[in-house]
Amino acid sequence: MLFKGLLTVASVCALVGACSFREEEKVVTPAPAPAPTVVTPAPASASDACVTRGYRSGTAAYDDCVARLARP
Repeated sequence: MLFKGLLTVASVCALVGACSFREEEKVVTPAPAPAPTVVTPAPASASDACVTRGYRSGTAAYDDCVARLARP
């Protein structure tokens, strides 16, 4: 009889402990990724910039382009 009483008390304590257990879970959202940086290399000189824009060297338009870009 004593064993049965102890078993009952132990079972009740286990059930009370199981019912009162609270599990907490923290959800952490990751920080947003930084936007990619696009780097466009600048032309080395005014003449390179004019050639890149499609002006042919030796033409009046090319000379005007170089003159415009050489000014500050």
